[in-house]
Amino acid sequence: MKKIFRKFVCLLTSVLMLSSVAFASGCNTQESGTPATWKVNTTAPTATTEGTIGDMWLDTSTYDIYQLTENGWTLCGNIKNQNGANGQDGTNGKDGVNGKDGATWLTGEGSPALSNVAGKPNDMFLDTKNFKVYKMNTDGEWEFLMTLGVVDNPTQNMTWNEDGELKILLVGNSFSDDTSYYLWNVANSAGVENVTIGHLHIGGCELATHLANAQNDAAVYDYRLTDDSKNGVYSTTNNYKFSDAVKSENWDYISFQQVSGKSGLADTFSPLPELIDLYSNLCPTAQIVWNMTWAYEGDSTHANFSNYGNNQEQMYNAIVSAVQSTILTNPNVDMVSPTGTAIQNVRAVLGDTATRDGFHLAYEGSMGTGTYNARYIAALAFFGKLSGVSLDKVTYAPDNVDAQTKAVAIQAAQDAIRDMFNNSKPNTPEQPEEPSIEETHTLLTINWTASAEYNSAFPINPTVVKTGDAYKAYFATQTFTKEELPVGSIIELADGWTYRPEGWKDGKANSADTRPTEVNATKIVVDEAWWGEWTTRAFNIRKTDNSDLTGLSTDVAAAFKIYVPKK
Repeated sequence: MKKIFRKFVCLLTSVLMLSSVAFASGCNTQESGTPATWKVNTTAPTATTEGTIGDMWLDTSTYDIYQLTENGWTLCGNIKNQNGANGQDGTNGKDGVNGKDGATWLTGEGSPALSNVAGKPNDMFLDTKNFKVYKMNTDGEWEFLMTLGVVDNPTQNMTWNEDGELKILLVGNSFSDDTSYYLWNVANSAGVENVTIGHLHIGGCELATHLANAQNDAAVYDYRLTDDSKNGVYSTTNNYKFSDAVKSENWDYISFQQVSGKSGLADTFSPLPELIDLYSNLCPTAQIVWNMTWAYEGDSTHANFSNYGNNQEQMYNAIVSAVQSTILTNPNVDMVSPTGTAIQNVRAVLGDTATRDGFHLAYEGSMGTGTYNARYIAALAFFGKLSGVSLDKVTYAPDNVDAQTKAVAIQAAQDAIRDMFNNSKPNTPEQPEEPSIEETHTLLTINWTASAEYNSAFPINPTVVKTGDAYKAYFATQTFTKEELPVGSIIELADGWTYRPEGWKDGKANSADTRPTEVNATKIVVDEAWWGEWTTRAFNIRKTDNSDLTGLSTDVAAAFKIYVPKK
């Protein structure tokens, strides 16, 4: 306001000084008895501009003066005089000292180090694909500074760029073996076309050892690798350097973890920042992942379980606390995989039998003491978190994972991804009610013969049933061909009974060694192996106490039933 006031005063002064110029052009300078008002604007007044007769208007863009008369605003003068003659040029001053070159911002897709972008010290580079910022140091090397958009909790902001390729390098031990075992299969079945999984492995290796190995670039790792050409089967190269593995691919993610016994001891995580720097210097575009591993089984005999009072819940809570205090506060960690929470979730539904030995996860090739495939669950959680792909798209499941277990596994992983510290109990998905046996099969009519027994090892007429008082403990069925008792038939037996499924090949007798043994199972589903090379079969049935069955045909019929598939 002060500057505007001073300018207006100066303009009025000019008006007074140049009154002979301005008013000579037609402005009425006679006193009217009514005070006039000066108005100032950057434009000329219009027909609708209000005022009082005699008011004056200065257009500062042209220096034209208007006066409001009975006929409206009238141009009556201009306070700008003609241009004067140019003055003489002054003497040139001395040249100043040259200033220092400033830093230059450069842009491009991907790491400037990998694409050999030229620059000078202090130049900045923005990776427009991954929103990462780099700065050139005094040695002419590009250094990673930050990822744009990461505020407060870095683990919630980063996602896979969904370019059709997913490349993950895990740095760890046997627990990263567990995590990565099914990772290719899960990602591939979810529609990711190009999947590469690398694993720098040393059994029982902790962060401090990984750091020492990276500092010395020691050739001490087993490097396990799979990709689309290997269909999820890992190849292993021994005596591998970390630098060779990191530089071999433009990794999307590099994952670290602490050795399981120290996974809940936050003070052992101190080597991580330098370890990240060493890896990121070689592959600065990779996002850094922390694999939050799982607690031991409740009855585990692992030597380091005592760090947590030999208590699973205490160990899990310590792992969570270490991640919250040390990992989430590290700005260079882009993401946390809630693998351990997924395992804890599924334990609430399927039981505390996720491991094959008390700490390593059970899987198809080595179940040990486990009762379900927990390696599959770890892969689901790890893939789902890193990729952001819905786990409902995953079609793959190992052979020992049925539909219901797969649904529980996916739910446990999704719950962990949604809230990695919640440890919520996943819901067991409702399964469709299975049809009854009467809906799918027909009860076969059996023609029983009392006090009778087949003996397929009998050399004379082996398919003929033997009858008489010697066989009062037995009832015998008719003989059946494969067409009469097809694959898919169901044989049911009541408790306290047993039967021998006699069999013949082309009606020939068997030896004592090849005669079928007795069966006590309450339910058998006939398959191709059950028939094998037999062409005819029949059944002898008796009570397990071998008591006399005379007159008990109704009991026999109730104890032994055969159902054949409906056509």
